[in-house]
Amino acid sequence: CALPISHNAYAWSTPGNRKYVIVEYFIKNNGTTPLSTLYAGISADWDIDAVSYAKNRSDYDASRKMGYTWLTDLNGKYAGIKVLTPEAGNFNAIDNVAGGNGGLDIVDATDYYSTADKYNALSTPRLQAGIADADGEDVLNVMSTGPFGVAPGDSVKVAFALICGDDLNDIKGSADSAQVHYDLMYPVGLNSISSGESNLPYVYPNPAQNTINFFINSNDDYEFELINNLGQVVKTKMIKGISGSNQLDVSDLNSGIYYYKITSEKDKSNGNNKHKVGKLIITSAR
Repeated sequence: CALPISHNAYAWSTPGNRKYVIVEYFIKNNGTTPLSTLYAGISADWDIDAVSYAKNRSDYDASRKMGYTWLTDLNGKYAGIKVLTPEAGNFNAIDNVAGGNGGLDIVDATDYYSTADKYNALSTPRLQAGIADADGEDVLNVMSTGPFGVAPGDSVKVAFALICGDDLNDIKGSADSAQVHYDLMYPVGLNSISSGESNLPYVYPNPAQNTINFFINSNDDYEFELINNLGQVVKTKMIKGISGSNQLDVSDLNSGIYYYKITSEKDKSNGNNKHKVGKLIITSAR
C-alpha cells in the first residue's frame, strides 16, 4: 500500500472526559512521489435520534475547530468532531437530501458519494446544513485537516475528538477537555505526567473557571501546588483523602496556563517522592 495508516483510539472514565473519544492517525507516504495536497478527515452521518434523523442541523465552531450536529427537537442531543492537531480545520456540512440544498449532492444516482465529492468535502468549507427546513434535515458532516505536504518516506499525524453531549455548552466543555488531554499525551517540560501511580488525585475540569476538583482513589493525603509561568507557586492545598474537601477556589487567578504538582504525603515521608505534574488552563471570569 502506498499510503499505510496506523490508528490509535483513547477513552477515559475520569470526570470531565467521559463524553469524548480521541482517535489518532499516522499516515505514511510509501510512494516515490511527494504529496502536496493531502487532507485527512472523518465523515459522519450522525442521524441523531433514529426516528427524527431528518430533524438534524449542523454548524461550525471555528475557535475550537469543531463541526457539530444536533437534533432540533426540544432537549435534542448534540454530537461533534474536533480537530486536535495544530493544522487548520475544514468543515463541510452536507444536506443528505436530493439536490444537496446548494451543497454537495451525494445522493445523485449517477455517482452517489463519489471520490470527487469526498475530496471536495475534505478540502472545501460549508459551515451549515439542515437550515433549508425550519425543523432541520438529514445531514452529514465531514471534519478534516490539511493540506499536508508529505515527502516519500515521511509521515503525518492527525487526531480528532468524537464528542457527544446534552447541549452545546456540554460538547464545548468536552472539546476543551479533549484538547487539554491530548496535549498532555505529548508533553513538554512540566506538561507531563511524571513518576507516580494511578492512585494520585486527578484534577478536573480542565480548562477550569472558578473551582477545580480532585478525584481521589485512596484515603491518603496529598499536597497540591499550582504554579504560574514564572515558576511562582500561586495556590497550595492539602487534599485530605476521599472524605476531605476536594475542591479549590481559583476564581481570583487570571486566565492563562498554569502547572500543577501533586505529591503523596505518605510517599514523601518514606522518601519515595512520587508525584504527578501537569498543565491546567484557567479561563477566569474576572
